[in-house]
Amino acid sequence: MTNRIYLKDLISEFKAFTDWKYDPWGSCMTVLFDVCAHIDLATPENAEVGFLEKVEYRAGAAGSCVEDDHWEYLLDDAHLGDVIRFGCILERYRSKLVVAGKDY
Repeated sequence: MTNRIYLKDLISEFKAFTDWKYDPWGSCMTVLFDVCAHIDLATPENAEVGFLEKVEYRAGAAGSCVEDDHWEYLLDDAHLGDVIRFGCILERYRSKLVVAGKDY
C-alpha cells in the first residue's frame, strides 16, 4: 500500500531536500526535468499535455526517464493533477530565476 502524496508534500520535499538556497537554478531544473519525464510517461502516447508543451519538454533519444529514485517514488504516489500543478509552480520559479539572471 502506498501513501498518497499531495501537492503540499511535493513542495515541502523540494524545499527540504534540494539545494535550492545555494543553487536555485540547478535544483529547479533537476526536479523540473524529472517532473516532465514523469508526466510524459504517465500520459497516453498521443495525449496533448499543455504543460509539457509550455516548458518545451522533449524526451531524449532513449525516451523519458525519471533520473532521481527519490523523486520517482514521490511522483508515482502523487495524483497526476498534483504533479502537473507542481510542475507549473517549478516553471514559474524557473521563469523568475531567468528574469533575476540566476540561470546558467
